[in-house]
Amino acid sequence: MNLNKELRFLNDRFYKETKEFSEILHKPQRPYAIALFEIDHLQFAIPFRTNISHPYAYKFKNFTSKKNSGLDFSKAVIIEKDKLGNQAFIDNQEYLEFSKRRAIIAKRFFKFLENYKKWIENPTTYQYKVKSLKYCTLQYYHQKLGIKAPQE
Repeated sequence: MNLNKELRFLNDRFYKETKEFSEILHKPQRPYAIALFEIDHLQFAIPFRTNISHPYAYKFKNFTSKKNSGLDFSKAVIIEKDKLGNQAFIDNQEYLEFSKRRAIIAKRFFKFLENYKKWIENPTTYQYKVKSLKYCTLQYYHQKLGIKAPQE
């Protein structure tokens, strides 16, 4: 598991190729800064957001005046390096917390990813979890994630 310290934006090519995926966050006038994680040879881009109202995120605990801001795991996407845009910047205090806690953030995202796979592969057992993740962007990457069809 690898977490890159540099923050980036996603480029126009990424958004053009994923325009049919309605849950992928896209604000052309104010793009989302992303943190990069590499897990099992897959590059994940996780957006920084405010007003996160679900538990599938790392929410900043210190230094921030923005309500419920943090990294939203439920809006993570898998990308190739040629889909990365310019360097991004976030609030300095949030960046300090991100830098200090990036190993913890990486572990939490890895745990979320493992749980997501388990929940999706066993929808009857985890019906509540599956329902709460209907807006999750990972739904577009089941093949890349090696998620098998739900068990009957």
